[in-house]
Amino acid sequence: MLCLVAAFATQTAMAQKPRNISGQVFDSEGQPMIGATVVVVGTSTGTTTDMNGKFTIKAKQDDQLSFSFLGYVEVVERVGTRTQLNIVLKPENVSINEVVVIGYGQQQKSDITGSVASINMEELTDMPVLSADEALQGRVAGVDIVTADGEPGAGSTIRVRGSRSINASNEPLIVVDGVMDAVENFSDINPADIKNVTVLKDASSTAIYGSRGANGVILVTTHGGDSNKFSITFNAKVGISEIPRELDIMNATEFAAFRNDVSYMGQSNYWLPDKGYYKRSSSSYSFENPEAFGVGTDWVDVLTNTGIRQSYFLSLSGGGKKSKAYFSAAYDDEAGVVVNSGMQRLTTRLKFDQELFKWMKVGINLSYTYRDQNRAKVKISGTSTTCAIAVNPMQDPNSTWNILGDNGVNGGSVYNNPYFLAIHTTNDRITRTLNMAPYIELTLYKGLKLLSRFSYTTADTDTFTYSPSFLPVALKRHKGGTASRSNTDNTRLLSETTLTYNRTFKKAHKFSIMAGFTAQNIKIDSESMKGVGYLDDNVTFYNMGSVPDRRNLTGSSSFKETQRLSVLGRATYSYKGRYHATLTMRYDGSSAFADGHKWGFFPAAAFKWSLNNERWLKSVDWLSDLSIRLSAGRSGNDAVANYVSQMSLSNSVSGWLFNDVQDVAYYPTRLDNPNLTWEKTDSYNVGVDFAVLNNRVTMTVEGYLSYTTDLLMNVNNPTQSGFSKRYMNIGSTRNTGVEFSITSRNISRPKFQWTTTLTVSHNRQIVTDLGSDIPYIATYSTGGKMAYGYVKGYPANSLWGFQFAGVWHNAQEIEENKTTKAYGTYDKKPGVPKYVDVNHDGLLSDADLVYMGSSDPLINGGFNNTFKIIKNLSIGLYFTYSLGGKIYNLSEIGMGSGATTRNQYRYMINAWHPVRNPWSDIPAARMGADSYPSQRILHDASYLRLQNASISYRFDLKKKTRYLRDITVAANVQNAFLWTGYNGYDPDVSTSGSIRRFDNGAYPRARVYTISLKIRY
Repeated sequence: MLCLVAAFATQTAMAQKPRNISGQVFDSEGQPMIGATVVVVGTSTGTTTDMNGKFTIKAKQDDQLSFSFLGYVEVVERVGTRTQLNIVLKPENVSINEVVVIGYGQQQKSDITGSVASINMEELTDMPVLSADEALQGRVAGVDIVTADGEPGAGSTIRVRGSRSINASNEPLIVVDGVMDAVENFSDINPADIKNVTVLKDASSTAIYGSRGANGVILVTTHGGDSNKFSITFNAKVGISEIPRELDIMNATEFAAFRNDVSYMGQSNYWLPDKGYYKRSSSSYSFENPEAFGVGTDWVDVLTNTGIRQSYFLSLSGGGKKSKAYFSAAYDDEAGVVVNSGMQRLTTRLKFDQELFKWMKVGINLSYTYRDQNRAKVKISGTSTTCAIAVNPMQDPNSTWNILGDNGVNGGSVYNNPYFLAIHTTNDRITRTLNMAPYIELTLYKGLKLLSRFSYTTADTDTFTYSPSFLPVALKRHKGGTASRSNTDNTRLLSETTLTYNRTFKKAHKFSIMAGFTAQNIKIDSESMKGVGYLDDNVTFYNMGSVPDRRNLTGSSSFKETQRLSVLGRATYSYKGRYHATLTMRYDGSSAFADGHKWGFFPAAAFKWSLNNERWLKSVDWLSDLSIRLSAGRSGNDAVANYVSQMSLSNSVSGWLFNDVQDVAYYPTRLDNPNLTWEKTDSYNVGVDFAVLNNRVTMTVEGYLSYTTDLLMNVNNPTQSGFSKRYMNIGSTRNTGVEFSITSRNISRPKFQWTTTLTVSHNRQIVTDLGSDIPYIATYSTGGKMAYGYVKGYPANSLWGFQFAGVWHNAQEIEENKTTKAYGTYDKKPGVPKYVDVNHDGLLSDADLVYMGSSDPLINGGFNNTFKIIKNLSIGLYFTYSLGGKIYNLSEIGMGSGATTRNQYRYMINAWHPVRNPWSDIPAARMGADSYPSQRILHDASYLRLQNASISYRFDLKKKTRYLRDITVAANVQNAFLWTGYNGYDPDVSTSGSIRRFDNGAYPRARVYTISLKIRY
């Protein structure tokens, strides 16, 4: 008996005494894993595997060991009586051996032959963004995302490998859970609903979508139900937003001094051409003591505030052996940094999948979004006289009179105070989007599946505006209130059926064949009304018929319909994981084109060689992947306005009323084009995938070249034809680029992990042809001269302007130029800007415009660092950057050229003055707005932005309570810092959908501070 007790005591003591546990960690292919983490659960004891995947660690008999590696599923093993453990780690969904969503199906990542990038959104859910495109900016090489501006609910322009078209759309196709056009834009999808995002970039991967994939494809996969598992996730975020920087503009004292210069230059004999000097009198100064005005009114401060934002998200997920369900609801409320602006959004999503029989599966995806945008009524920057930076700082925020100088100089003119506009006017847009997508999947034979999906999407948008009758200008003109309302109903029906056969022979030959048919119908029905003269401001736009004079009530409506039919197919083949080939085709028909030209054929082919699976590289233990990819293909584009191939009629109802009857006239406005057909892009891609040390370092390098021909362009007709425009297939562009991305697990220790991801993209877009009769296409002009435009032989997003040569300093320079004709000008007076006269003809004309650079960057991308400390504490620093590229600050047209009715940038203190500053090259006061494009208002658009800085801590509660899995607390700063030489608010904006990096009064992008709480059951 004593012996038994002694033996038991000895065994118990041994169980509690740590001993050496050794072993080896392998991946699913039997290769040793270098740098895998081994930790005694619940302690700080840990180690990492060596070059052979081996480890040694001290642990007790009752301890549990955790084995983990980035991108692999964690394994937890109880030690027990063992002293030797050999562990196999299986890759997660993002690993090279798992499936990736592609067009009309899924494919193992190791078999993918095209250019495909996938982002796991789980890592981004704590970011304080209301739209997925904000979170994705800079994370995918070759994808350039530029937000229109910082207004809540504002959309983005997305370019996958640059722009190809001139008049047709360059936006990529967005596919949600396999459904094309399921959303209007990314703002309709709550980021917390997204599981992952896959971007298809080359022709091989996008050709399966034919014409719809011409500009790249973004595949969004949302969360679904889990079999045999029920979970609840609740996420709450609360934060504040603010304007992150101030512009260097004049205060009231400085502006009063500037107005004195305006008065000085305004004297009738300040410039005597025959004598060539200025009268040096200051008797007509408007403000004898500018210092008395002090700092004055900071109109940016008046028109902005600290915005409060809150976001709540709830999801329920579960299922059984044959059914899975997922439901989510989210509410977002964001007050903008501009007074009386913001957005409220409600999103819901339901996914249900049911296996009725072993051979039949059905399901449905439902989503609904309600978005209410209270849009800004005034701008903070830009060219408007009422934008905050331009308003007179001597003006009181509650005043209604534009007091600039004495009564003789723009004094006493009534104007709408921008603060009144922000508070009292209405500009509201409400969008309701509903998508229903049921499907049925039949297994007809082993490996043979039929999938049929139907989608119905409706997007209903209402816009309401009202300007009350008590605003100063309305009172002055006795015009009453102004109201408008409009409605657009966009209905999309989509039917898609595919048949897929997958088979593997002798564990060496793996192939897949897919064929399908799609049909889509799109209808857009819109109407609008506008009335002027409303007497009761309480009615606003709710009773448009209450306008006293019906002649001041106007209305319009329109209806458009588009139809598309497609036949598609794809075949893939893989031999022993070494050689992979893909052939894709799609035959598209579009109602946008003329009879006989509606159909287009778009094929593609790709090949991949996985060298690491060759026998002569199998023995290289540290090499995880080495693959070469080649692809080529053709895609089309039909993204132009409806009916452009047909002749159009317009009506005129602007004549006089006779006997209360309005005469209506119809007249042709566009010639037909019976030969209008597809815009075509031929693309070529080469890529190298490289991974070492069990995917501890992964890298992808790609190069591409594409030619776009038969551009769909709206060109000018000869004036004698009587028609101004006509759509034709004219011109071509060329795109070349290089992409680089690398992910490195720099440090992998039990208590500290550091992972870095870097993306670098370079794209160059050249206009190779515009047609023989088209010298250029201006996309934006100022002063009657092209600032942004397309010219043969130059980049697609080119900037143009005059070469600024300073100002005229004195009469002698003006006189000498009559002989040399070196410079051109719009007025020959000292203080007025002068420009290089390129052809020396004495005129300032289009012939003197020169190439100023491109708005596209030389390189751009993102740089992400994630730190994990003791597994539960995470710190993230994410940077985006753009190097090269130019941007015009159009606000300088009026605020940096001596215009008399706007506040000025502070550098105008050093403007040319005949006495005080006669050799300055800054335009003088009262010279008028210099609206010509030139280097004077051109800036480098390069920037480095700390896009996101976050810290989070996860409390693991699985072992402490049966109800809660974990609780995560996080703090986050969005748009934390911006380093740039641009003198506007932000160079990375585009207030024009067709022009990249275009700033004409962009809503400032806010800095957002957020704290969040996520609870998972």
